[in-house]
Amino acid sequence: MCGQIKKRWRIISISLFLGIVVLGFWIINRSSNEQKETAERVRVVITRDELNREMERCKASVINRIVTEHGITDMIGFWEKRYDGHYPREILQQQAMDTLAVLKVQERLLQERELWPYKHYSELLSDLDETNKERARIVSEGGVIYGPINYNELIFFDYRFGNAIIQLKKELAEEGELIIEEKDLLDHFNKLKGSIYKSGELYEDYTRQVRDDYVERIYASYIAELGKGVEVVFHEEM
Repeated sequence: MCGQIKKRWRIISISLFLGIVVLGFWIINRSSNEQKETAERVRVVITRDELNREMERCKASVINRIVTEHGITDMIGFWEKRYDGHYPREILQQQAMDTLAVLKVQERLLQERELWPYKHYSELLSDLDETNKERARIVSEGGVIYGPINYNELIFFDYRFGNAIIQLKKELAEEGELIIEEKDLLDHFNKLKGSIYKSGELYEDYTRQVRDDYVERIYASYIAELGKGVEVVFHEEM
């Protein structure tokens, strides 16, 4: 039973993390153009491994978007053609870097609160290697583990990062950075009536779900505000 609960929370944390990235990225794109000229730029250098990881995450969505927007029916030569003046790989790399901008803002907050143990991405990769070795050892000795024997890089990052973000949101709420008041939760519930909640359903029956959704939204806005001045820089030689 305990194992099932832990597994469920791992799935929830990864889902929440992905929701944060999507919503945060959307808000940043919507609001950053207005302040790009006046915002103080903070340059963040990323590694090749980080860029590759996020390109893998974004690959399917970029392909689907290009195919849909340009009515592509034949994928032969897809990566060698330009669409709106850009090769698909260029579009993919830019989306990955935009996503990394959102992640790096959160990573800094985690490090400030000692919730993220990795000072460099190579340390996370070493942790991934050691974790997989330990999981393989447990299985070889007849033990029970939950999830895959070997995590891949993307899943392991999401697992570690997602769990850290859950704790970060708790601390931000305690610090007063995220304001969560009952009247705001009730207003949020009323706004969701007709879309998520049916007419006649009561707020009291969904307090947990309403609070979680509201926290996700104000957290995404908070991260977007911090991310307005972030510029991600990738150096090929890294």
